[in-house]
Amino acid sequence: MRTVVEMLRVFLGRKGRGYGALAFGFLLLGVAVFLHARLMETFPSLFLLLLLGGIAMLFFGVMFLFFEERILAQRVKAQERLLEFLMEYIPDHLYFKDRQSRFIGGSKSLARYFGLERVEDLLGKTDFDFFSPPHAQEAYADEQRIMETGEPIVGKVELETWPDGRTSWVLTTKIPLRNEKGEITGIVGISKDITELKAKEEALERERQFLNDVFESIQDGLSVLDRNFTILRVNSFIERLYEHAMPLVGKKCYEAYHGRTSPCFFCPTIPAMESGKRVTHVVPYTKEGEIKGWLELTAYPYRDRDGTILGVIEYVKDVTERIQAEDALRESERKFRTLTRLAPAAIIIYQDGRYVWCNEETERITGYSQEELLTLPVEALVHPDFVERVRANVARRQRGEEGEAQYEIKILRKDGEERWILVRGSTIRYRGRFAGLAVCLDITEEKRREARLFHLNRVLKAVRNVNQLIVREKNRERLIQGICRELVEGCGYTGAGVVLFGTEKPSVTALGFSEEHLTAFGTVLEQALKNPGYPRDRVEKITPTDAAASSLPRPGEGLFVAPLRWGEHLYGGIVAALPLPFLNDEEEEMLFLELSQDLSFALYSIDLEAIREEAQQALQESEEQFRTLAESLPVATLIRTHTEWVYVNPFFEALTGYRAMELNDELWLRISPEGATLLSRWHKKTEMLPFEAEFTLTTKGGQTRWVLARFTPIRYREEEALLVLLLDLTERKLAEDRIRYLTFHDTLTGLYNRTFFEQEMNRLDTPENLPLSVIMGDLNGLKLVNDTFGHAMGDEFLRQAARILKEVCSGRGVVARLGGDEFVVLLPRTSSTEVQALGESIQEEFKRTAVASIPLSISLGYGTKTDPNQPLDEVLRIAENWMYQRKLTESLSFHNQVLQAFRASLRAVTQETEEHSQRIRELALRLGKALGLSQRELDELSLLAEFHDIGKIAIPQNILEKPGPLDEEEWAIVKKHPEVGFRITQSIWELSSIANYILFHHERFDGTGYPRGLRGEDIPLLSRIIAICDAYDVMVTGRPYRKARTKKEAIEELRRCSGTQFDPRIVEAFIDILEEEHQDPKPQGP
Repeated sequence: MRTVVEMLRVFLGRKGRGYGALAFGFLLLGVAVFLHARLMETFPSLFLLLLLGGIAMLFFGVMFLFFEERILAQRVKAQERLLEFLMEYIPDHLYFKDRQSRFIGGSKSLARYFGLERVEDLLGKTDFDFFSPPHAQEAYADEQRIMETGEPIVGKVELETWPDGRTSWVLTTKIPLRNEKGEITGIVGISKDITELKAKEEALERERQFLNDVFESIQDGLSVLDRNFTILRVNSFIERLYEHAMPLVGKKCYEAYHGRTSPCFFCPTIPAMESGKRVTHVVPYTKEGEIKGWLELTAYPYRDRDGTILGVIEYVKDVTERIQAEDALRESERKFRTLTRLAPAAIIIYQDGRYVWCNEETERITGYSQEELLTLPVEALVHPDFVERVRANVARRQRGEEGEAQYEIKILRKDGEERWILVRGSTIRYRGRFAGLAVCLDITEEKRREARLFHLNRVLKAVRNVNQLIVREKNRERLIQGICRELVEGCGYTGAGVVLFGTEKPSVTALGFSEEHLTAFGTVLEQALKNPGYPRDRVEKITPTDAAASSLPRPGEGLFVAPLRWGEHLYGGIVAALPLPFLNDEEEEMLFLELSQDLSFALYSIDLEAIREEAQQALQESEEQFRTLAESLPVATLIRTHTEWVYVNPFFEALTGYRAMELNDELWLRISPEGATLLSRWHKKTEMLPFEAEFTLTTKGGQTRWVLARFTPIRYREEEALLVLLLDLTERKLAEDRIRYLTFHDTLTGLYNRTFFEQEMNRLDTPENLPLSVIMGDLNGLKLVNDTFGHAMGDEFLRQAARILKEVCSGRGVVARLGGDEFVVLLPRTSSTEVQALGESIQEEFKRTAVASIPLSISLGYGTKTDPNQPLDEVLRIAENWMYQRKLTESLSFHNQVLQAFRASLRAVTQETEEHSQRIRELALRLGKALGLSQRELDELSLLAEFHDIGKIAIPQNILEKPGPLDEEEWAIVKKHPEVGFRITQSIWELSSIANYILFHHERFDGTGYPRGLRGEDIPLLSRIIAICDAYDVMVTGRPYRKARTKKEAIEELRRCSGTQFDPRIVEAFIDILEEEHQDPKPQGP
């Protein structure tokens, strides 16, 4: 059967037709010969037919074979030409190898691929001649296996490696090469260079992986749904959000996300698929039937190539904090409006040169309603003297620049009244554009108080001049005229007068009043002062509205009227005209009353002097009459002979606390050394008498009291004696001292203030004080101390600086505080060399002093006036410019000192060693490198490792060292240290880049940390890294209150806290680093 099938195959083959004709011919001839005898007997014609048919078939078979051979030869040649064409031009690499894998043929493209000029150069070579040994060995093994098994290799992707390191990808097919006998004599191979295709595939794979990473790394949620609301894919955010409903893929979105059996009415997916447009809704996030937060869902339809909507991609954003922030913002706005409504200051926002918002207090200060104000330009309210200054500030803030932070101006109210305003301004954004914010305080009353203080100084000076006048002048008329002149010219009163009552009509001495007033004074004041109900010990104030005396005050003025009374005797009255605003000033009233009392005493003294001679004779005749008079006086009255005190009235005991019988020379010396000196001068007759003097007494209770003493020689019992009158001036002296101190001193530091310094500049700016030098100083680091430790510590910073300046410059010149952190020293008769040496001494003292661990530092500038024609203000500017130049050059050194001080303070308060900081730094840097941080990030991480707990230097030591658990109040203080550290590092430019990382290094990955409660990757990466490194080092090194753990225990604790306290990804990277070490470190001391 097999033979027959083979014959048919041959017969039906290309040559089968020729051979078939020959075989059929031979068959016919064979039949004719075999049946020759029988056919010739019965069918001779059939015999002839078979014979002729056989011959014909033989002829046709021979001819057919002949023509078939020619056609086959032509076809073979055509095939050979085709093969040659392919070998010449085929772009793929076609080749033939023998059983030893040597090339016996190949295409030109293969020769070029190997860098050969001719195909002949390829023959006899193997893959080992072109490829690297590993690849050549692999190809040789594949070809030997094909030749052994006969199994081809089809479509194999291979990575070819070359000796120079190059690589290329090819798609290879290899089949066995057989001879005519079917024996395998080699292989035929064809390979296609798919390097570019492979690169595209890899790029496509990277793109696919990138898109997948993007899908997974997006901080918000992504959910892909089909048209039937079936979830096709979600990212990790959605999985965490709905972990209680896992798995999500394959479920309906309303079932998995909301526990419903039908689509939600608020779902944006339905309208998005219906409209083909993006739709956004804010929906509640529920869990177990309870609203846990709010989500913003944005549905984006996605389509196929034909534009048919296949489903939606839902972008899910947790907006719980935003919703809460919006609620808080609304509440904050409500509180802000309440605060601005209740604030004692006008709060104004202006933009484009016009008012755009103001609070209710603005109405009270300006007199305009809010509606009226919002129609006015900014300059409408400003006094003309200040328009240019305000205009410049408004222009700067409109450009987004900062103007003056604080300045004073005058405004014009709607009713025309002028008011002084303190403006504190800043640049803000209002409705998307730059605007100015002004907080305006009405300081009109403060300005009036300043004017009042200035006026009181004039009054006080005038009172001193009046007292000196009283001491010098014993003529009544000249005394009264001098007092009136001093009150008008010295005090600035618009008029002054003295009315003395006589037997007939009052005598009036006045200055600054018209004849009409002079005529009215006597009658009106006599009636008033002699009225039994008129006050004895206070000043009466008369205004133009007083009916009884309406003709006396002039418009805008009031009158001070005080009686001139000594004891029960009314001499008259003193009157002064002054502006109405000063009429109700209690201190001025007190000074005027003291002036009237001094004048009363002076009149009494003049009268006493007038009657002294009469009294001298009367005393000789009646000592009792003298005693009666003396004991009725409200002054201490004493009589001294050259040997003893012979008379002391009761008021002496009220003044000093000593009884009359206790007074002797020893006691007098003890209670008043100056009085004893004056008494000795009388004994020695070295003084012209009578005379007066002011000095102090020490009372029996140890108090010091000022007295005005009058020493008058008399005769007592026929011998020389001295009458001593002591008037108590203590209260007036205290008032003078209090006003003088407040006028010229800075209350915080005790140094002189700007007012005193400017007066001293004018006083000392004389040729005899040349060279006149100035030291200007600006205290460094005050803002840093205020921000870190509070203004109380900042005040101590200023006081220490003042102490050093006062001590170093003691006796050399005037030391004053100009304001803020600026000081100045004025040094008469001091050369430039001396002032620089003094400045160096100041700097040395500052270097030895620190406040709150921060070194005290001051930048100094010097100037010296040597030319009498040179303005002193120019010298001040020179010193100030030098000071600012030095401040710039010294800032780096000061920052380094502060940095070192903070390092030392941090180790002191936290009890950490340099080794602890070094360990954390090394761990953090190794982890940062493993996470692929840049060099800049690694540098910041190194700083963060050292200074992450810098805020603890502001925590009280008793809290940090408390052995037991902290209470709520103490824990609240400790939790503030990241914010304190944030403020400290923001103030130091070397550390400002890590301020945010310090602020958030106690945040937890699950959002339960402090201070902001950030969660996940909202926490800065470097903060998450340092939290893990710090926690690990504390665990393995231990603390005085906690035993150290082993490395294995610490790793287990990190894994336990992964995902809650720490970032899981960073924890795993950190553990990988630790496990690379050969052995656990032994527990060490802190």
